Amino acid sequence: MNRRGDQSTTYWVVAGVIAAALVVIYFTGVLPKFLELIGLPELIPTLGLGTVPQGNGVIGLRLDTKSLEYYTGDEFRKFSDEKVSVLAGYEFNIEDTKNKINDFYFKTERRPTGLKKSINHWRYIDIYRDDFGEVRITPYTKSGFEGPGLIGYGLLKPSDNQITVVSLRPASEFDYYPEFFKIEILPNKELINEIISWRDSILQGNKCEKFLTLRVKQNGAEKDLNYTVRNVDGYLTLDLSKPVTPGLAQDWDKTGCFKFDNYADNPLKNPADVKVNFFYTNYNWWGADADEKASWSKQDGWVYYSLSRGQFVPYFYHSEYSKFYPELVNYLAKPNGYFYRKDTAFNYERNDQGVFFGDSTSSLDILFIKGKEWDEIDVVQVDEFIYRVLSEYNKNLILKGQNE
Repeated sequence: MNRRGDQSTTYWVVAGVIAAALVVIYFTGVLPKFLELIGLPELIPTLGLGTVPQGNGVIGLRLDTKSLEYYTGDEFRKFSDEKVSVLAGYEFNIEDTKNKINDFYFKTERRPTGLKKSINHWRYIDIYRDDFGEVRITPYTKSGFEGPGLIGYGLLKPSDNQITVVSLRPASEFDYYPEFFKIEILPNKELINEIISWRDSILQGNKCEKFLTLRVKQNGAEKDLNYTVRNVDGYLTLDLSKPVTPGLAQDWDKTGCFKFDNYADNPLKNPADVKVNFFYTNYNWWGADADEKASWSKQDGWVYYSLSRGQFVPYFYHSEYSKFYPELVNYLAKPNGYFYRKDTAFNYERNDQGVFFGDSTSSLDILFIKGKEWDEIDVVQVDEFIYRVLSEYNKNLILKGQNE
């Protein structure tokens, strides 16, 4: 008996059976599970699919790089260079899937399409998604109040929920544009979380949850399956092995799924005549220190006083600006402005120096700059000073009951 011949025949028969089994396993769509079961997920490349990833069905679009990756159970990893891959028995086109997840998040309409929210008695913000799907936060001064128009905006990054501030300050020595975003928006975590909630309302479990439809192949048959998407640690993720149960409705189709009362910017009615007095000292390097007063009222405009024999007497009227805000910003407080040129400071040792509204004997809280000459104050502090003065001024513009 030729034992060697029998063994050779048996070997090829066994090899043929194994090969046939692998072909059957592949075409039934369970190759990845089989490879995971035997503990050799990268042993055999799938036919035309490259290396089979060791994933559990979770894929994620990395928001900062816009690359599609798969989750191993411990970390996200990039796919190889193949066009098609298989995870948890689902075959899918990598590029098409990446584009669909990206478009789902950045191009899906939010409901409502934008938000307008009052943030205090004189300022509001307009929140909308720009042409790239990025959330833009733009602060404005309410109609009828004193303050800047469009001076900058913030972009809310979906990868880490940080806000990039874009300033629109023009390079001009005549007009100064204070930056208020870092004062009124960035410290307001509750406000930022509300904006994030609106932006991510289409994601899994949120108020306007929407389904993402992907074309996949399972058990050799192509099908369109719906999925829900999450934003987790800078990834837009979904689980291929957990499609939405057929027949379920998405909350995105419901009218008013994200309830929000948008602010309506109605003009202020009958604003009061607010009187403001700035008491300060000019520490002129070329002469004696001199106490001064700058006053504003709607009736008299801007008047500047010098101290003479213990009394403040007018020494010039400034009519270049007819409103409170432009003079405060573009003449008095701006870098290289009047306060700067006169080496002005609010004396911290004197209670009679500061910013006083109406008949009040108490100054506005400006302790953070008291005792500093204006050339010692940085731009951030200048903006803070302007913001505090404007906030108090606009509060005084409102007469009780006039807007009820």
